[in-house]
Amino acid sequence: MNWLAGKTIALSVSVPEDMPQHGMGPEHFNDAMGEITRQLLALGARLMYGGDLRAGGITRMLFELAARYFPASVRMADHLPAIVDVIPYYAHAELAGEDLDAWEAEFVGVGQLQFMSPEGDRAWTLRERPDDLVAAPRDRWADSLTAMRAYVTGASDARVVVGGKTTDYLGRMPGIEEEACTSLSAGKPLFVVGGFGGAAHPIAQRIGAGEPIRLPDPHGIAVVRPNGLLPGELYRLAVSPHIDEIAVLIVRGLRQLFVRE
Repeated sequence: MNWLAGKTIALSVSVPEDMPQHGMGPEHFNDAMGEITRQLLALGARLMYGGDLRAGGITRMLFELAARYFPASVRMADHLPAIVDVIPYYAHAELAGEDLDAWEAEFVGVGQLQFMSPEGDRAWTLRERPDDLVAAPRDRWADSLTAMRAYVTGASDARVVVGGKTTDYLGRMPGIEEEACTSLSAGKPLFVVGGFGGAAHPIAQRIGAGEPIRLPDPHGIAVVRPNGLLPGELYRLAVSPHIDEIAVLIVRGLRQLFVRE
């Protein structure tokens, strides 16, 4: 049953550096991401992800999963892409148009690339993207990332957070942390998986313990919007390393939020 049709779920995912401390490796992370993504797509959810197109990144895996698991009936009903990758301005300003054409041609009808404007106030489709773009200076890269994260949050109904760098990040703070804080500030339901470590781990621990989340100034303390899970289930989502359990909890919470029995 496609009971998530019409809903858009933002994905905040990147491989954390500290997985070995949690007894895991990249293969565990990839398995978890694959299972979560398959479950959401199979239920008709559209997915949004903010990232670039670097080799070995997560974008290709997400697009390939969308091609296989997004229900044809949902795709045919409204002709919208199953997954959208929103690329920050600094990451696409110097990319060649023919390379972007090849990306979209490969996944036509399934996935779409969107490109943030230099002002960060809108996202272009490939057809709308100008040809005469100027590369963003390094000191504006954080602004590009913040704008992309705000756009994805505004266009989505809930967010799932897994992993995340804690060092060598390009934004004002670790990307996973900023995306979680952006969703909290906007009052969007948030599902934070903590068992794989990374920037998601301390956020999940606080949510699982029922503690408030302190947002960057000027936002102050966030009130975590209910995400459909009971306190014990929030705790399990914060600590569980079990992929099946994590996927079930996320789906259960979304069902409580969006399905009217």
